[in-house]
Amino acid sequence: MQQLTASLRSKTGKGNNRRLRAAGEMPGVVYGGDGEVSSITVRSADLARLLRGSHRRNTLIGLEIDGAAAEPVLVTELQSDPLTRELLHVDFIRVDLKSAITVKVPVEMVGRAKGVLAGGRMRLVRRVVDVSCLPEAIPASFPVDVSPLDGDEAFRYSECPAADGIEKVFKNDFVVVQCVKGRAARQAEAENAS
Repeated sequence: MQQLTASLRSKTGKGNNRRLRAAGEMPGVVYGGDGEVSSITVRSADLARLLRGSHRRNTLIGLEIDGAAAEPVLVTELQSDPLTRELLHVDFIRVDLKSAITVKVPVEMVGRAKGVLAGGRMRLVRRVVDVSCLPEAIPASFPVDVSPLDGDEAFRYSECPAADGIEKVFKNDFVVVQCVKGRAARQAEAENAS
């Protein structure tokens, strides 16, 4: 678990938030769990460094507020300036390390599909999927082995194996990755059919 220090803030509003950002800090909120909602400030550079890791927004953080014992939290919302990418505001949610939570995890294609070797191409249909697991077991990505896929074949989310301790969460099944035949293969099939 990565550590981050924060301090409670009593003043809110646009003017105060601008002063915080000018000093290298940013406003934030912590909520959920057994605690009450707290307005806090954190160092922007420290948070950005933590979120650059392989887990990105799914990084489990031990948030220490004004010297109190660190609480495990996850980032639920992160606002940034669309032009400068400067971090503007962060929302944290407290998590129980013994209870499973649902998070969005990026899909990672592993291997090389048979269809690609025959001139086709891979399409990543879903970039992220929902998984449920303990907070300390959140994976950096959801790997999908695409090597058995041939032209015009796909893997649905229900067909993708999940690691131990990871449960796939979905209401309706959907295609995650697809191998599309190349133009040359389609033309050859059309010529053979005629």
